[in-house]
Amino acid sequence: VFCRIPFYGDHLTIISHPANLFYDNNFSNLIIPDDFNTGHPPLIPALFAAVWKIFGRSLPVSHCITFIAYILLFYSFIKFCSRFIQSKYLYIPTILFLFHPALLAQTIAMSADIFLLLFFFWGLNAIYDKNKISFVIACMLLLLASLRGGIFVFVLFFVDLLIHKKYSFKKIISICMLVFISSIPFVLWNIYHYMQAGWCIVNPQSPWLPHRQFVDGMALLQNIFIFFFRQMEFGFIFIWVIVCIYYLQKNEQAKQLYKIIFISLIFCALFFLPFKNPIVNRYLLFIGMIAFIPASLYLSEITSQTRKILLLTAIAIVFLSTHFYVYPEKMNKAIGYNWDATLANVAYSNLREDVLEQIENMYKPSGEPKKIGTGFPMYQSYYDSNLENKFSVAVVKLETDQLASFDLIIYSNIMNEVPYEIQKEIQNKWKLIYENKTGNIYMQLFANPHTLDSALVHL
Repeated sequence: VFCRIPFYGDHLTIISHPANLFYDNNFSNLIIPDDFNTGHPPLIPALFAAVWKIFGRSLPVSHCITFIAYILLFYSFIKFCSRFIQSKYLYIPTILFLFHPALLAQTIAMSADIFLLLFFFWGLNAIYDKNKISFVIACMLLLLASLRGGIFVFVLFFVDLLIHKKYSFKKIISICMLVFISSIPFVLWNIYHYMQAGWCIVNPQSPWLPHRQFVDGMALLQNIFIFFFRQMEFGFIFIWVIVCIYYLQKNEQAKQLYKIIFISLIFCALFFLPFKNPIVNRYLLFIGMIAFIPASLYLSEITSQTRKILLLTAIAIVFLSTHFYVYPEKMNKAIGYNWDATLANVAYSNLREDVLEQIENMYKPSGEPKKIGTGFPMYQSYYDSNLENKFSVAVVKLETDQLASFDLIIYSNIMNEVPYEIQKEIQNKWKLIYENKTGNIYMQLFANPHTLDSALVHL
């Protein structure tokens, strides 16, 4: 079932759209057109396109790529856990890993973050193994996988520097040299990109450019709240309570873990809080996964096996339950429910196909196209999400200040971008002509009351 789930949300922009371009042009051009170019290096979409060339371009093949990365991530994570947790208790972080709602959702969504996490834990293991070559490769891959890979490299740099009880100027120079070597491919790529596109890293024509602007005072306070709220979301409040309790016990074994958590929080705060870009759960996944380790240590030290199993089961149930609820819509608009942080979004693809089929059936009698507006992610290319062309109907981004110019509007509660006031205006003043719901997601089709024709009324 999961192998038929299409690409969703930002993963179209980051992976499937550029991968389709590389596949179709046989890698003759790795520069993505400006309207879709996020500035990220093309390592991951190039990987997808290369595998498609061998095994065929399809959703099952795409899911296999991500699943292999997930398995390798699991290995790297457990290897890192084994440095702190006795082997007989490794089942505890294993269960937490397997039930992690956002990690599971990102894997099903074929997210680039699975690869970033893999390279990050690869880098952590390289630090503890004192393997300089492995460390350089991990940092190199992080930088070539995403611009956010730079955050992970900063974290790895300071982890390598600070986890040792003694460090010197020589040690600092040594780590700087390793990071410098690992950054060479990234620098060369951006030089090439600048020569071809006239810019690098920040696209001056990007529709996401406002996200990289600085926030003002009140927005900064809101970002701080959301930053910590994201850490507690989807059951993680229980993990952090355990982590805090274990910290107060001043366990020597966990000191290095708390240093890694602290370093990670600082760099995520520095890179996310000052900007308008929404703070989403997948950006902070690695911090929660590190927090699993002191939480697992705490659980492993509980003498009562019954109590230990009960606590672990309760956490697993809480994690599992997050896939079955969403926030009320007004709250969702205020702080943003991250639909790709749980499996709550799985029903979206079928609802999307259903409403597009309904619209195409409307076209058949007259053949007259309509201007159809909708919110993110509905206006994204069906070809990029499903890797096939199935519908001829075209939908465009809903300009909320130009509602009257649209003949039809597709609205769903999955569309965080549509303001609550605009949502209510559409639902109260436009003619609802079709509605469907699966689980916690609904899809509604509205007709402009001023251009409503009889064909739509009898749908």
